[in-house]
Amino acid sequence: MADRWSDTGNQLMAVIIDWLTKEGNYNRWRGGNKQDGTKKQVIANEISQIIRDSRITADRQGQDIHIKINCLEQQFRAVTDWLNQTGAGVTCEENIRVTVKHRCPY
Repeated sequence: MADRWSDTGNQLMAVIIDWLTKEGNYNRWRGGNKQDGTKKQVIANEISQIIRDSRITADRQGQDIHIKINCLEQQFRAVTDWLNQTGAGVTCEENIRVTVKHRCPY
C-alpha cells in the first residue's frame, strides 16, 4: 500500500513541523496548558485547516494529522533512545548522522 503522504508529503510535513516548532505549539499539543482543555483532535483539525489554507492539494483530515504527529513522536523517541544507548556500535559521526536521518528523517 502506498504512503498517502508521499504525493505532497514534503509540503505537508513542512506545515506540520513548522506548526510544531513554533513557540508554545508543541507544549500545547502535549497538553501543557491544562486549564485550556483543548483536545489533540481539535488541534489536529486546526493544523488540517492550515494545510487547506496553504493550498496544498492533498486534503488531510484532523485524524490523519493526529496519527502523523504520533508517528513523528515515536520516531523521535526511538532515535533519542538509540543515541542515548552506550555502545550503539556506530562510532563515526557521519555514520551516526546517516543512521539518525534514516530512523527519523524529520
